[in-house]
Amino acid sequence: MTAPTHRTLKNWQFILALTSVFSLATLAAVWHVSQLQAQLIESTALKNARLLSDALTEFRTLYTSEVVRAAKQHGLEITHDYAIKENAIPLPATLSMLLGEKIGEHASGSKTTLYSPYPFPWRQQTGGLRDAFREEAWQFLGQNPDKPFYRFTERDGVKRLRYATADVMRPACVQCHNSHPQTPKNDWHAGDIRGVLEVDLPLDQVIAQTQADLKGTIAIFSAIALLSVVGIASVTSRLRRGAVDLQHRVEERTAELAEKAEMLEHSNRRIRQAEAASKAAQAELAESGARLQYLIDNNPAIIYSAVPTGDFKITFVSENLRHVLGYEPHEMLDDMNFWFEHIHPDDRLGLMQRLPQLLADGGQQNHDYRFRHRDGRYLWMHDRLRMVYDKSGTPLELLGSLLDISDRKAMEEALRIEKEALYQAQNQLLETNRLKSEFLANMSHELRTPLNAIIGFAGMLRKGIDGPLNDEQRKSVHFIENGGTQLLALINDVLDLSKIEAGHMELRLEPVVLALLFEEVTGSMAALFHDKGLTLQLEVEATLAPIRADATRLRQVMLNLLSNAVKFTDQGGVTVHCYQANTAMPDLPLVLRDHLDDERCWLVVAVQDSGIGIAEEDIHKVFEEFRQIDGSTTRKVGGTGLGMPISKRFVEMHGGSMWLESQPGQGTCVYFTLPMEDG
Repeated sequence: MTAPTHRTLKNWQFILALTSVFSLATLAAVWHVSQLQAQLIESTALKNARLLSDALTEFRTLYTSEVVRAAKQHGLEITHDYAIKENAIPLPATLSMLLGEKIGEHASGSKTTLYSPYPFPWRQQTGGLRDAFREEAWQFLGQNPDKPFYRFTERDGVKRLRYATADVMRPACVQCHNSHPQTPKNDWHAGDIRGVLEVDLPLDQVIAQTQADLKGTIAIFSAIALLSVVGIASVTSRLRRGAVDLQHRVEERTAELAEKAEMLEHSNRRIRQAEAASKAAQAELAESGARLQYLIDNNPAIIYSAVPTGDFKITFVSENLRHVLGYEPHEMLDDMNFWFEHIHPDDRLGLMQRLPQLLADGGQQNHDYRFRHRDGRYLWMHDRLRMVYDKSGTPLELLGSLLDISDRKAMEEALRIEKEALYQAQNQLLETNRLKSEFLANMSHELRTPLNAIIGFAGMLRKGIDGPLNDEQRKSVHFIENGGTQLLALINDVLDLSKIEAGHMELRLEPVVLALLFEEVTGSMAALFHDKGLTLQLEVEATLAPIRADATRLRQVMLNLLSNAVKFTDQGGVTVHCYQANTAMPDLPLVLRDHLDDERCWLVVAVQDSGIGIAEEDIHKVFEEFRQIDGSTTRKVGGTGLGMPISKRFVEMHGGSMWLESQPGQGTCVYFTLPMEDG
């Protein structure tokens, strides 16, 4: 082989080797760039999802504390179906989801969802744990409420990020969730995991842009490599054709050029990476700024900032200053004294005295003061001020929010006036009631004295103290005695009622054996039942212990109940049941479940008759003073309309309750309960 041929072969071998090296280097560089871009896509997606989730959470917190609370005080309804109701605004969760949808329309199709194992009825189809990711997210966040749970998935050919955070029950939300009539769970506590806030972020646009950038990078790398190889091969060929003594210099020059090319490529790669990172950061900053501006523009409060110094110069104010107070933002920015000059003189001094403390100590201050509207009227504003610091602790600025609370203040003033009027009316009512009770007591005393004389004299006549009476005289004396006794009973009832209403009625509590007391009462009524041909049965639980009660008042209650029963019963009879019960009993009658309020032991007395019964619409009249149910039977048997109301008062004074169950033609059952713990 001749020397030129050998050199030519070596030239081609060198060119082939150089081409292979450049190709491998280009492929390695492209692979490395693609890996970095994939990592950048995922990290950017996670950051965007976190920012969106945090923004929705903060917006929901602000909406709950600043809007919902004020709306409730204004009588507005907070509901999920606010769009079809008047005087209603959306629930915090509903508005958060709506805001997420609106942001998604301007943010590459992102979606936000709130779900929980305990969805409200109207969210059964969308709010539950409907797939494996939701179940895994619920389990993970239940154990790690302060960490996010996410997965990169693919759906319908589009790679997506599903990013979930814990929706923690806030103190301001506990009462609403526990008391809502349709709540699936009513034992929430502050700090409980109420549900999961998920951000579903599509990555197709980012991936498409990245792939396009990667193709451009490959093309540039390939062009540089090809040009470098061609150039080096050309130079090498010319140099090798020149002279053998220049071969060493050519090889050195070739190595130098290769090193510079690699350095140039490395520099270009770093420049491109820096440009890509800068563009991504600018896009993220623009997106965050747009979201922040959206929140500011849609906030009912006026957002502003000021320098953290004594002159309190305003550096920013939101556009809704124009809608709330009628001023243009530049008016407050241009005039340093604008803010203070428009505060009501009576409120200005107190505010100026407190501001230095905020400037000195930092933290947060809340102020309520009147601010002059452009039309001259003063509006009540709630001002929340907070100092913002940098990482070194140096004050950066004062952030404030002004919220119009004029309606709330007006309602508070109206409420104060109404409360004062109610207080005065209550005092007048109490005084009137006292005078009425005093009058009734005096009248009852004055009437009882002659009535006792009439009843006593009639009894003496009936016993023949002035000689025997004929039938007509005996009938007249009986009429006088019976009428006097009924009138005396009425006066006694009126006197008892007046004492109860005046708070002068006192119970004389003592151990009472119920079986003996009830036997005494039923024994005294036996003749009356016998005369009407009615049965009277007493069923007292044998194991009943004595209870502490006023025996006289308890006897009066039983006499009233039995008297009413015998009045309105013409056939059959009356049964008195007496037993103890509590809410823990598995066989507790349904009629008692709504009247035994805890697991303590109660005495239950039921007086069941087979009389005419009472219509459902008339049952409430039974316990109203001086009220009788209309009807021929009621007019026939008579009565004052005080027996049942007084009996109910006596039972309630013992700590119990009284009610009745009845249907026309099926009799009436009157129940009353007494607590047994003190017995």
